[in-house]
Amino acid sequence: MTGEHQIEVEPELPFETGILAKGMSARVGSLRFRAWNKGNILGQKRALKPREVWAIRVRLHIAGKLRDLALFNLAINSKLRGCDLLKLRMADVFLGGAIRTRTAVI
Repeated sequence: MTGEHQIEVEPELPFETGILAKGMSARVGSLRFRAWNKGNILGQKRALKPREVWAIRVRLHIAGKLRDLALFNLAINSKLRGCDLLKLRMADVFLGGAIRTRTAVI
């Protein structure tokens, strides 16, 4: 056919780890992809200041989000991570009509 054009596509580059350094972009075929975390600050975030903690507590209380307020207070007081908090069940914190003062998270 006379109207056909052939498109040349470069072969995919073999990446050993699949991890690129910050600011690099991968070249797959003739397409160029930007790294999803380019320009983002990586690593641990700074701790919340007491003023920020109380601001969050007040906003949750005013909004009437008691479950979220309870989880937030538990996270701050126990220094648990969010993934550990979500694994908790009622039996872990409530026993025989009373709230447990201590529990183990495994």
